[in-house]
Amino acid sequence: MRQLRQNLSVYLDRVKLGEALTVTEHGQEVAILRPMPPDDATPLERLVAEGQARPPRRPLSEVLPQIHHVKLDRPSEEILDELREERLR
Repeated sequence: MRQLRQNLSVYLDRVKLGEALTVTEHGQEVAILRPMPPDDATPLERLVAEGQARPPRRPLSEVLPQIHHVKLDRPSEEILDELREERLR
């Protein structure tokens, strides 16, 4: 804390450059100084900037199976209506 008070502008410059700093008091961690996420950041980018999430290691397309489109012989609404009717019988 003492160093932070005496050299605040130096530490803020480091944070502006993207560094996250842990503040300690008597050897105990009491705060983290992190850069603010940009105004146009996505929710995930904000969580990563806040230290609450990690950025993805690979694209979502590699994790989720590919969804294949199914060609129906009649509208899906009609199929759903029929299934609902069967359920109510």
